Amino acid sequence: MKYSLSPIPGRGLTIALSGELDINTVDGLRTVFEHLVALEVRHIEINLRGLRMIDSLGVGALLGFYKRIRAQGGEVVLRECGGQPMAILHLVHFDRFMMAPSDGRSLGGDGPARTG
Repeated sequence: MKYSLSPIPGRGLTIALSGELDINTVDGLRTVFEHLVALEVRHIEINLRGLRMIDSLGVGALLGFYKRIRAQGGEVVLRECGGQPMAILHLVHFDRFMMAPSDGRSLGGDGPARTG
């Protein structure tokens, strides 16, 4: 898995993920998340456009990060999710609490998870 960080002027930052987020790569992402929690970044958008696969450890890392940022009064949203990651994240209902405004490929939206 690879990642890149980009500022969102006046708001926070975007983390773009690519590759696979699984048992072999999750520790690197957790380290990044730890730094962002320590810096008290309040608004974080995680772009999943390049993410091909996520496993249960990756889901757990996203959830843990979300909870820690929320506890600091911040927000985390997922954007541009597709394929296997979207199927997994819908299955565990991330679309109900890590919503992004609809931009055509965002994970999220109002109401229950989409099917089909």
